[in-house]
Amino acid sequence: MKETQENELLTLIKYINLSPNKKLILNSRVAIFNTAKSNSIDLVQSFEKKEFHVFIIDMNNLLLIEKAKFFYNHMFFNEIPYEYFLSIKNNRNYIKIIEHPNYNPRIIDFACSNKRYTGIKPEEYFEYIFSLLDNPTIVWDDEYKKKSLPQDRILLNTLYSLTETHIDIKLLKNCFNYRMSTLSNLDTTINYFDEALKRLNGSFLKIIDVNNTKNISVSNPSVNDYINQELEHNTLEKTEIINSCCSIRQLERLLSKEKYNEKLIEIITNSEILNYYFDNNTFKVTFIVYQICVNQILNIAYVPIIREYLISPTMIQIDKKIISVADIITLLCNDKIMEFYEIKETLGDLIEINIVSGRLDFPDLVSFITNLYLLIEENEYYGAVNASDLNFEDYIDDIIKNYTQYNEDEDYDYIDTINAADGLENLLENEMKDELYYYLDKLPDVVRKGIDIEKDIYICVSGGSIVIESYYETESYQQKKEDIIDHSAIDAIFNR
Repeated sequence: MKETQENELLTLIKYINLSPNKKLILNSRVAIFNTAKSNSIDLVQSFEKKEFHVFIIDMNNLLLIEKAKFFYNHMFFNEIPYEYFLSIKNNRNYIKIIEHPNYNPRIIDFACSNKRYTGIKPEEYFEYIFSLLDNPTIVWDDEYKKKSLPQDRILLNTLYSLTETHIDIKLLKNCFNYRMSTLSNLDTTINYFDEALKRLNGSFLKIIDVNNTKNISVSNPSVNDYINQELEHNTLEKTEIINSCCSIRQLERLLSKEKYNEKLIEIITNSEILNYYFDNNTFKVTFIVYQICVNQILNIAYVPIIREYLISPTMIQIDKKIISVADIITLLCNDKIMEFYEIKETLGDLIEINIVSGRLDFPDLVSFITNLYLLIEENEYYGAVNASDLNFEDYIDDIIKNYTQYNEDEDYDYIDTINAADGLENLLENEMKDELYYYLDKLPDVVRKGIDIEKDIYICVSGGSIVIESYYETESYQQKKEDIIDHSAIDAIFNR
């Protein structure tokens, strides 16, 4: 928005507010609206004074009936010729369009443009729209190249370099800022990440909640497909992304298997990996320790990492393969690794510091003592259960099934949320206790001596209600909700 246009808009808004018989309706894409808010102090103040109302329509959560109305109205007001409309109406093809997983208002608007459909035969109009839904990359091209700022494209490319699904906003921000810092003539007084996210949120990107953590994902899977094609043909940008990688995720997604392994060995050997960003510190420590063992890396810079892992060992998933704590401990028992990192001596210090002083929580204490016993006695390793590692979602389907009841008066199934939450928490507590006791019973008496296990064990699981409520947002539940819709209402829209 130009500066003069901003003043003109505010003047118009104030004029309409003084006229009781007038109303002003403004329509804007989210990206443009967010940019206007960021650049206009007067406009923000007008928001705060509630001089006008703002309604944001989330196109990702439209019901089928709403998608049908949107599609029909676009054809109607764009004056789509009747012979083209018949291609959509025949065989109820409109159902196939509105139920397509890539359905997006931007694609519908694109397909209903006069300059688009005039080159298509009327009988092929449905196939044309459906092909756009299957491969909508052409629709994103104009948005990406002409309507986005350079930092917006860098944010999109950074997100693509990290994940195909969603990523923690903190990790995305760290990687984005690192890439921006490599650019020349950068104005560091501007928060480029927040500004770009505001512009792209609701168009290219969306903010979602994952286990009470803010994550960022693309608004539609076709965005990833588009960026993938762009980078395949833009070697300069792809090279820039690779050269500015600061996360293992990026290297794994952008490099071939061979080059990834070469790069990984390089940054492990020179300890540059310590400066890389990870999903969390636990994953960072475990990943580095595993790579140290596998590649037989002897570097004094990793002594604190080895020490930290031995205090609180965890499993890890690499290349879709679970590497258990027992696997990593076994690798650490290699003579070369043990001697260089003085693992036995380190454990001797840690047992005095942590057990005598009581600095370790009980579950970590059990893991620590078991690891010590393995190293000294060369016995079989047994892990301990850690409540924070439990995945509530593994139990959700059975719980929902057991606590779903039928309401005869309203003729529909409903979930007893309160009892379902209690049932989930009780199930997890009992399973945790059984598994923890099983592992603790395997410890030798010499290790258990002086520890009152029964007295120290206390497990309390909470958050069941949050898990149950999150079920309402899952694809399976949303599909059930959509199934309730009577398609006859949609048919009525297209049979006027």
